[in-house]
Amino acid sequence: DKNAWMGAEVFGRRSITQDYWKLLIMEPPWGNGEWQLYNLTTDPAEQNDLSATEPERLKTMIEYWQQYESDNGLIEAEGGTVF
Repeated sequence: DKNAWMGAEVFGRRSITQDYWKLLIMEPPWGNGEWQLYNLTTDPAEQNDLSATEPERLKTMIEYWQQYESDNGLIEAEGGTVF
């Protein structure tokens, strides 16, 4: 189902995947602490962040993350760790 999405959070890294899109955030030193957006079909190695060029897709994916956070009762602590 192309409308289905999946969320994950591990060691301060958070992601939402839907179809071939992936929204990802990683806190320093592993990432820049900002949401990044990737097209896994054209960029399976996640090298080309599309968050600036795909603002509507970015917004939609962040909304999925917020839903995931709400559905699972997650709490974000200082520094990006999610409980």
